[in-house]
Amino acid sequence: MHAENSSKIKILHLASFSGNTGDFANHQGFYKKFTENIPAEFTQLEMRKFYKNRAELKFDDDFIKLINNYDLLVLGGGAFFDLKWDYSNTGTTIDFSEDFIKKIKTPVLVNAMGYHEFGDVDQQNINKFRNFLNLIINNKKWFISVRNDGTLERMCNRYGELIDENRVLKVPDSGFFFSPKEYSQFYLDDKNETTWIGLNVTNELFNKSFNKDLDVDKFNGLISQFINKVLKDDGSRKVILFPHAHQDVSTIGIIMNEIEDKYRREKIVVAPLFTEGKQPIEQAYDFYRICSCVIGMRFHANVCCVGMNIPTIGLAGHEQISSLYDELGLSKRCVKINSSQFVDELLSKLDSSLEMADVIKKEYSQVNIALNKRAELYHKRIKDWVNLEVKSK
Repeated sequence: MHAENSSKIKILHLASFSGNTGDFANHQGFYKKFTENIPAEFTQLEMRKFYKNRAELKFDDDFIKLINNYDLLVLGGGAFFDLKWDYSNTGTTIDFSEDFIKKIKTPVLVNAMGYHEFGDVDQQNINKFRNFLNLIINNKKWFISVRNDGTLERMCNRYGELIDENRVLKVPDSGFFFSPKEYSQFYLDDKNETTWIGLNVTNELFNKSFNKDLDVDKFNGLISQFINKVLKDDGSRKVILFPHAHQDVSTIGIIMNEIEDKYRREKIVVAPLFTEGKQPIEQAYDFYRICSCVIGMRFHANVCCVGMNIPTIGLAGHEQISSLYDELGLSKRCVKINSSQFVDELLSKLDSSLEMADVIKKEYSQVNIALNKRAELYHKRIKDWVNLEVKSK
């Protein structure tokens, strides 16, 4: 069977599907672009079931049999190349041994993967991941792509002698192409009289080495000060807090305790957190559309809003966000959390963003045209590769 046949190819998709709404947005954008080029039927398999702390499934011969019953295995997208797991054969959550890889007969698409190093990295994990790259980069049955968040540059810095940019392709994260259905009934009644500021913040992505002079408690206090200042300076402003995962709910609770009581009662809304279900997650993302500007700390809070032409300010708690904006040519739209002075910079950038909203939207529109062109080239290459590899399986 191959992609030019009228029948759909059967795809096993191993990734994270629950717990973080950014994963949902990413996969929906990927399915949209993929099926525009190749008729396909996806079966989702939750990666977290293989994690050591759950161990519900194993990377064993039974799983090999499952993979080989499909026409294609898709890994990711996501941050599954993060290098921090000592128990793993690769140093990552993709715990594939050399023997396991050799037994895979089905073509494997590594889709828009993320690679990060958090603090000091164990040399043993560096070596294990190097061995993994050696096995897959020159294997024609593997198609490898990484997302546009600085991943390729970080990999080149660590494994430059291995990285062939013709074999490791940098592509747009699929979240840029996620366009949730509009649920206008969920728009708040006074949207035309209120300037809504979206804020996605989390302590999960606060990186000590990246943020230098700040610890997480001080950061939470400064964010609370920022919100108080935003709401005090302009009576028409209100804030929507956007959780993308359960960790964000805890962060929101900490921050709310430091916000003036009259503001948290009258001027703050918390968007719903749904961790599964297409309609409820789309409804939650639709709240972004009423925002005049979104300040985002999580990757997909930024990616999805840029994709919807909503003015954003990246709040860089670690390298991923600043690298994303650099790669988009939008570095001026990002604020690094590296000192207590970031609040003044954030306030200034918010004011200018609201004043220049139409200009920013036009700029984002051009960025999205370029991203779509890159995605079309990516999916054309996937189609050519699938037609060749799946046919020869």
